[in-house]
Amino acid sequence: MKKLAYAILSLSALSILTGAAVAPALGHIFEHFHNENPLFVQLIASLPALFIIISSLLFPFFCKHIKLHTLSIIALCLYAGAGASCFLFDKLLPILIMRALLGISVGIIMPLTTGLIARFFPAKDQSRLMGYSASMNEFGALIATLVSGMLVSINWNYTFLIYLIGIIPLILVVCFVPNESLIPEKKQIEKGMFIKFMPCIFGMMLTMMLFFTFVINFANITLHSGAVALGIMTLLMATRDALALVIDLNYMRIARHNRQILPYVAPITFLIGFAALAYSTQIGFLIIGIVCLAIANGVGIPQLNTVVAIRGGKDVVTSVMPYMSIAFFLGEFLTPFVVRPTSKLLGGFDTAPYVVGIIIACIFLIHTFVCRNFLTIQKEDEQ
Repeated sequence: MKKLAYAILSLSALSILTGAAVAPALGHIFEHFHNENPLFVQLIASLPALFIIISSLLFPFFCKHIKLHTLSIIALCLYAGAGASCFLFDKLLPILIMRALLGISVGIIMPLTTGLIARFFPAKDQSRLMGYSASMNEFGALIATLVSGMLVSINWNYTFLIYLIGIIPLILVVCFVPNESLIPEKKQIEKGMFIKFMPCIFGMMLTMMLFFTFVINFANITLHSGAVALGIMTLLMATRDALALVIDLNYMRIARHNRQILPYVAPITFLIGFAALAYSTQIGFLIIGIVCLAIANGVGIPQLNTVVAIRGGKDVVTSVMPYMSIAFFLGEFLTPFVVRPTSKLLGGFDTAPYVVGIIIACIFLIHTFVCRNFLTIQKEDEQ
């Protein structure tokens, strides 16, 4: 089972690379395609999220016709092939087609990253493995930032070679993942499952909206304020990733001793973090904000996935996890369309996006309080 766990956890490092891998190269990509419509160039970063949502909706259909081992291999081959092949193209259209195929592959991989933990491991092990899964996600973001930064120094298209990392989990899947059917033993009514797990699905969407509110605004606001140099800003962002990674690795220990307050940790620390960032761009407040947001992400994502895994049983891989994947990437997709117009309504001052983050965090906190009974996992639930 340990080798199977390694194979499943290796998948978790891949999903975050859809956007994080190209982020350091976006400036160079815009320069290379300066004659193209900027909106279409921006799609290189955002198009995969749309196709992730589409393929996540089709995930139960795939599971009915393709067994687990085969489906995983197809998705990983598509991931490595479509992701890295953008290196070969100098035209925008074939790159966008490959990015769409990459999104389809991640829409299949994403439900497997947490759904297979619920399927193959007992409830008492799921909190620990969900923490490890989230830590692999953070590890993927950290590696993507560092490796992509080095590759883009060679040329913008070298950044896409990072997707060859998909070969590693492909080997592990070929060796250790069983080829069994993922069709639920008892037929689930998907509409009923969607409504039942709406507290987790909506919570995941809010979590990702808050995360990307920080990601897409922090560098611009911080550099524009002149409070810290570029190197310090990069160090702060890397510190957030590293701290979230440490928290994820210790998630089970945190969850075991703080069951009643655990659902509130993410919304409250998001609220404090954005309040600190909105109040001042001085280094002390930036550090407070970074630490709070790292705690929020490090606890929030595995907590929601653990609730789904324990309350949904082993069949959540086809009945609920696709919805969680959709919520994950829908939050990323919607963030610019929510944050930018709302920031303008608030007056358009420099730190207005952080005020929007405060508003979303308040909604998240109210949502958590209303759904507190469902979102709180008791010791007997893990038996």
